[in-house]
Amino acid sequence: MKGSIQVKKTVGGGYAEDGTPVAVSSVYSEPIPCMIVPNTKGLLRKYADGESVVASYEIILKAVKNSVFIAEDVHLVDSNDGQVVVIEQFNPNTIKVKDDRNRDLGEYKVLPMNIRYLDSVQRILILI
Repeated sequence: MKGSIQVKKTVGGGYAEDGTPVAVSSVYSEPIPCMIVPNTKGLLRKYADGESVVASYEIILKAVKNSVFIAEDVHLVDSNDGQVVVIEQFNPNTIKVKDDRNRDLGEYKVLPMNIRYLDSVQRILILI
């Protein structure tokens, strides 16, 4: 099914000009279009909290690596209108997943080992 993910980012932190501490807050990125494939057979596994568990979904994003930027930077491309959404060093810690009807499918922690770059088909696969 079609859907979208939003990557959780931290903003703020540090000190204001007058020296008072500024709290860190979390915000979500703009929705990034993706394909969501439920793991109905239970064959796909992900690594979480020191053990291997059955993944709930496969998230598939269209990606094109750009040689102008650092090699780890990935451009995510909306397949409908070709709009490019740039996420530098795509390495999300937490993502929010919604289906095409904007229903919330959950918030998931993502470890780097659960992200696979499928270079031959220019896709990113995330197991959650």
